[in-house]
Amino acid sequence: MGTKYLNLPALDTTRQHSRNRRHSERSLNYLKSTHDGDVKKDFPYISDTGNKGISASAFSLLFNIYGFLAFINITIRFEQIKVNYSYQKSRPRYIVNIITTVVGLISLSGMALVSTFQVGTHEGVHNTGAVLAFGVGVSYLAMQSLFSFFLKDIPGSNIIINIIRIVMSVLQFAFLLGTFIVTIQYKQSNSDLSIKRQAAILEWILAFLVSFYFLTFIPEFRHYDWRIQLDETNIKSNKVDINSDSIYNVGSK
Repeated sequence: MGTKYLNLPALDTTRQHSRNRRHSERSLNYLKSTHDGDVKKDFPYISDTGNKGISASAFSLLFNIYGFLAFINITIRFEQIKVNYSYQKSRPRYIVNIITTVVGLISLSGMALVSTFQVGTHEGVHNTGAVLAFGVGVSYLAMQSLFSFFLKDIPGSNIIINIIRIVMSVLQFAFLLGTFIVTIQYKQSNSDLSIKRQAAILEWILAFLVSFYFLTFIPEFRHYDWRIQLDETNIKSNKVDINSDSIYNVGSK
C-alpha cells in the first residue's frame, strides 16, 4: 500500500489566492456600483468610524488619549492664570479662571461618555456626551478667547494670538451650529445621504478647529517651567505629611 502525501502549503496558498481574488472582485464590484450610482458613497460621522469591533476599541483609546492631553492643557492654563492673577491681586480674574476651568472639565466628561458608549449600542448616552464635548467644549474655548484680552501680564500673550483665538472661536460656533442644523435636516429627510455627508464634513472640520485651538497656548506655555513637586515633612511615628502647597512649581523664564 503506497504512502500518500498532502501538499498542505500549496493548498493554503491556493486558498489564500482564492480569498484575494474574491476580495478584489468585491472591490471592483463596489467601485463599479458606486460609479454607476447603484451604491451611494458615504462620508461617516466621527462616531461612525469607531462603532463596531476593533475600530470601537481604537476609537475609545484615541479619544481617551485626546481627553487626557486636553485635561493637561486645561490644568496648565488654570495654573498659569492663577500664578499671574492671584485672589489678592485680581479677584474677578481669579473667579473667572475657576469658572472657565470647570466648564472645560465638564466638556471632558462628555468626551469620556463619547469614548465609552458607542453610538450603535448606547446612542442616547453617546449623543449626550457629544453635546457636552462639542457644545460645552466650544464654549470653554470661547471663554478662553475673550478672557485672553484681559491677561496682558502673562508672558507670551499678544494681540495677534488673541485675535486668532477669537476668529477660531467664531468659526467653531459657526460649524457647530451648521452641524446641528444639517443633522436635523438629515433626520427629517428620510436618511438622505447627501445631507448626512454635509453634516459629517462640518463635524470633522469642527473637530479639527477645536484640536488646533490648543496650539495657540504654545507661545504662552513655553515661557514657563512646569514641575510636580512633593515635599516630605514632619516625619513622626511613621506618619508622613505631604506638603501640598506647591503641587505645581512654576517659574517664569
